[in-house]
Amino acid sequence: MSDAAEQGSLRQNLFGTQPALLLAPMARTTDGCFRMMCREMGAQLTFTEMAIAKGIVNNNPTMYRLVTFNPDERPIGIQLTGKSAHEIANAVRKVCESHRPELIDVNAGCPVPNICSHGCGAALLNDADRLTSIVRAAVQAADGIPVSIKLRVTPAGAQLDTVKAARIAQEEGAFYLTLHAGTPNDTYAVKANWDHIAGVKAAVSIPVVGNGDIFSADDAVEMVRHTGVDGVMVARGALGQPWIFDQIRRRFAGDEDLPPPKDEEILAAAERYVLACFRWNLDPNTAKAYARKHLSWFIRRLHGARHIHARLFRCCECDEFLELLADYKTRLLNHEYDNCPCDPEIETLFRHKIAFWRLDESDLIRG
Repeated sequence: MSDAAEQGSLRQNLFGTQPALLLAPMARTTDGCFRMMCREMGAQLTFTEMAIAKGIVNNNPTMYRLVTFNPDERPIGIQLTGKSAHEIANAVRKVCESHRPELIDVNAGCPVPNICSHGCGAALLNDADRLTSIVRAAVQAADGIPVSIKLRVTPAGAQLDTVKAARIAQEEGAFYLTLHAGTPNDTYAVKANWDHIAGVKAAVSIPVVGNGDIFSADDAVEMVRHTGVDGVMVARGALGQPWIFDQIRRRFAGDEDLPPPKDEEILAAAERYVLACFRWNLDPNTAKAYARKHLSWFIRRLHGARHIHARLFRCCECDEFLELLADYKTRLLNHEYDNCPCDPEIETLFRHKIAFWRLDESDLIRG
């Protein structure tokens, strides 16, 4: 397929008659098992977890594990970040040759201090020339594979404003751009300002994907109405509820809403994730870490969830997680937790910090 045909095919598949639905790449969160679940439930495009270009260039095994994906996940994007055009170009060239993804995504929006302190992620928004050279280098090195750019809103007084960053992406050949509607300084507690997305959408002609505070189909519809974006990227809102993509897709299509999943359906999805997680991850410690997090997200809205967190974080082996889920399901069906309803505080804590169990003051683990 020619370069133009490859990009045209992806454009048609993503940005057709309805807004595109994408799962955001999230570090130590969106592993291949969860990406597959989201794809099966309506996400049109997912991404491998962000990898550092320097690590790819230096053949770091951890970085290469991050960009590994199952062939069934296609179409898929590989997200990279780096501090220089040279690093990005070499990393893009290597993963395009070895993995041939459908898309390369350059992250210029990650606000994590350890990433920014090395000149990567959102640090690129402080230097127009460096951002320009990196986008240009990625597009040239991708050898016809489309390149997208992930941006954040630049803080007031920054050297590079958000619209200028978006125009740089367009001028240097980005296929589309994603804008997270928060600044690098904003915590999850700060509501995303979708006006910034609307401003970027009005300023460029390439497709724009909006990101920030999508927790329901209502949120997705409102973002499209408010901003006119060509697609919606879901991050925290997919954790523990990968079916959000089907709910949004149905709403975009004008189909009737389906009833929310029953408790046993949620637990069945959690069990399926655990089984896939231990099959996919060769390292049992990695599987354990992902399983603990994702199960916490799956059950957070269920009755009695507060009472099983301590047990959950003692599980290490696949069988232990499955036994816990089976016991929990039995107790739910026997109405043992009818007097232990879902605590709204948990959802609030989750939205402010996805690893909500680390907030000791909430007493979630101790129950």
